[in-house]
Amino acid sequence: MNVFADSEVGALRSVLLGPIDHFRLHPPINETQAHYFAVAPPSVELLVRQHERFVETLARRGVDIHWVERRDDSPEQVFTRDVALVIHDTFVVCALKEPIRRNEPKALAPVLGALEGPAFEVTDGVVEGGDIVLDGHTLYVGRSIRTNPEGIRWLQEHFGDRFEIVPLYLRPPYLHLDVVFNLVGNGLALVYPPALEEPSLQTLRQRHRLVPVTAEEQFELATNVLSLSPETVISDARQHRVNALLRQHGLDVVELEYNEVIKLGGSFRCSTCPLVREPLANV
Repeated sequence: MNVFADSEVGALRSVLLGPIDHFRLHPPINETQAHYFAVAPPSVELLVRQHERFVETLARRGVDIHWVERRDDSPEQVFTRDVALVIHDTFVVCALKEPIRRNEPKALAPVLGALEGPAFEVTDGVVEGGDIVLDGHTLYVGRSIRTNPEGIRWLQEHFGDRFEIVPLYLRPPYLHLDVVFNLVGNGLALVYPPALEEPSLQTLRQRHRLVPVTAEEQFELATNVLSLSPETVISDARQHRVNALLRQHGLDVVELEYNEVIKLGGSFRCSTCPLVREPLANV
């Protein structure tokens, strides 16, 4: 199996997903969980139903679906974006910060065994895939509560000769870069400006057309859309304003209910590890 991705928006051809039916309540590991686990704990039945509709949507769009091995000791496996990512032709196994998630890379063994190209495992610091946004030969890397300086240095050592590594500094308590910043088609980027330190925000202003989201929209993870192609994104059906703005900018928005899954702290982007995207000619 070969992998390739040079952007967040190239036509999605193959993806790695994780199970959600074995989720169980546990001590919260992010602000979203801390809120919802206390006032409206997620229903496993609804989690499964919403995730199944998402998977069905991907399949109907012609995306080839692969699955990680289920691990009963890893209730957050649905968020495959954090555990692995593809940078051009290289598969990267991340190092996760939270103890409850540290066994998730073990479930990648069948994928690693099928790879025909290079694979790296993060061996210094912590790096989670939700903190890495790919833009051609630029890697935006969130310096967050889940990716530390040692992890960024590891990325620099292994990819700095081929890619521009651009750290973006998040203000606590924001979890990952992709819950406050995400690239979509037509040169656009969804962003929640208060979450980023000003120099990082200025960098993004100079490179992309920014579409700001509100504090409420950020809490509902409005930035965490999944691009199926440069023209099409999957977005939470509750995000009426954001979805209307994306349509005004020429994008086709596929709306799905995902509010129950979002209670776990991730949305559509978090729930996918793209294995193959078509290359973009302009990156």
